[in-house]
Amino acid sequence: VSLTFSAVLPVELTQFRATNTEGSNLLTWQTATERNTRDFDIERSSDSKTFDRIGSVKAKGTTQTPQYYRFVDNAPSGGWGDLTYYRLKINDLDNTSKYSKVISLSAKSKGLSVKAYPNPFGNTLTLDISTDKKTDVQIELIDILGRQVYSSNLQNTEGGVLPVSINHLPSGSYLLKVLGNQQTVVQRVYKQ
Repeated sequence: VSLTFSAVLPVELTQFRATNTEGSNLLTWQTATERNTRDFDIERSSDSKTFDRIGSVKAKGTTQTPQYYRFVDNAPSGGWGDLTYYRLKINDLDNTSKYSKVISLSAKSKGLSVKAYPNPFGNTLTLDISTDKKTDVQIELIDILGRQVYSSNLQNTEGGVLPVSINHLPSGSYLLKVLGNQQTVVQRVYKQ
């Protein structure tokens, strides 16, 4: 997920990402410029509505060169396949604050992992599925009304890269469910 803020903000944020690591989530972000920036509060949510501050990283202050930051969330919320949402609260020296875009990360599961990209997607969503043994995998997309709008089955597979053509769906938010190896991975995806 990349985002850029206009010049009136104290920070030009060019990148904000979350990655699963062993038992934790690594958050990284990059700024192109900073102007009188005090710090970054890292906020986490399990429902994308209510956020709690889980840490803070001191900013470089004022700089015209790219700066790289990282924060490790050692206690991500949820179980396997659950989404954890993150955002940055960017605090300026004059006590004003701005928020970054919200990003999400699916909890890493042992035996079944799924990467869905690009997100948001156009007419094709690419799924990179891997399992630790051959298994049947079921893929579902569910709309905001809870209706299954796409379903596909892969039999006796160890996964792979699968382009899913879903140009018939309207723009909006969907829940991607991948079931296999007695596990379910759930991710929120968005069609443009």
